[in-house]
Amino acid sequence: MTINEMQNYKTDDQTIETNDIITIDLSPQNNCIWGDYARTLIVENGRLSKI
Repeated sequence: MTINEMQNYKTDDQTIETNDIITIDLSPQNNCIWGDYARTLIVENGRLSKI
């Protein structure tokens, strides 16, 4: 994925369902310093599961 594609990223219209796995992956940048933040969340029976 190019930087231009990342800047123009469009979210998915999919609704979170009762038993889904959600991945959040962010890469913030400030000047020349990059960060990384990734989390996986599990939804069980409509509630966020405590892992």
